[in-house]
Amino acid sequence: MIPWDAIDRVEVRGGSSLRGAVGGAVGLGLFGALLGAAAVSLANSSASSLEGAVGGFLYVAPVGFVLGGLGGMAARRWVVLYQRP
Repeated sequence: MIPWDAIDRVEVRGGSSLRGAVGGAVGLGLFGALLGAAAVSLANSSASSLEGAVGGFLYVAPVGFVLGGLGGMAARRWVVLYQRP
C-alpha cells in the first residue's frame, strides 16, 4: 500500500471529444460563413453578405461539431483528478 502522504498527483486517461467538437464547430463554421457570404455576394441576391455568413455558419457548424467530436474521441489525454495543494 502507498501512504497518502506519498501521493502528489492522481491522473486518469480521458477523452477530448468536447474540445474537438467545439473546435470543429468553430473552425468549419467560420469556413461555412466565408462560403455563405461569398455565395450571396456572387449570386447578386437581395440578401446581405451577413445573412449569407450566418446561414453558412449554421449549416456547416453542426457537421464540424460531429467531425471534431469524433476526432477528439480518438485523441486521448491525461486528466488530473487530484493535485496536492
